[in-house]
Amino acid sequence: MPQQIKKHYGVIVPAISPINEDFSIDSGAIERLLESFIQNSVDAFLLGTTGESVSLSIKQKYDLVKKAVSFNNNRCKIYTGISGNSLLESIEEAKRYHDL
Repeated sequence: MPQQIKKHYGVIVPAISPINEDFSIDSGAIERLLESFIQNSVDAFLLGTTGESVSLSIKQKYDLVKKAVSFNNNRCKIYTGISGNSLLESIEEAKRYHDL
C-alpha cells in the first residue's frame, strides 16, 4: 500500500533564533515571537532559512526548539530545519526534536 503524502498548507513563517549576550537562547523573545505567530494564525519554521541552523550549537538548537514547543502548547504548527555536514548527526537531531 502506498504511503500517504502529508500535505502542508497555510502560512509558514521563518523565525529568527534570538540569543542573549551570553549566547543563551532568549526565552522571552521566543515567547513573544511565537505569540505573534499564533495571534496571526501562522505556523513557525525554526532553524530554517535565516542561517542559524549551522551557526548555533547543538545545545542552543535543542534549547530553542524545546522552549518553543513547550510555550506553543499545540497552538500552531512548528517546523524545524535540520542541516549539517553529517547525515548521522542530522538523523540524531531529528530524533531529539521528535521526542519533544
